Amino acid sequence: MKPSAINVRAVWDDEAQVWSVSSEDVVGLAIEAATREEVERKLDEVLPELIELNHPEWLEMPDGLPLHIMTERTSHLRLSRA
Repeated sequence: MKPSAINVRAVWDDEAQVWSVSSEDVVGLAIEAATREEVERKLDEVLPELIELNHPEWLEMPDGLPLHIMTERTSHLRLSRA
């Protein structure tokens, strides 16, 4: 089945100081990167290979597929009373 877009999720791991990247749409996608820019660079490298191996029918789409990269980073706001 061809998706209307590829959805990728990058979640910040504060302890490891990396973005952990995965996707329910692309079988086998699991990368880590230190910056958002590195996430995009690694996706540009890895996604075509994984699609060719696991989803060759997607290669027939003449306009390709939109790529949605969703990032999530949780932090704590420290408040103090003055």
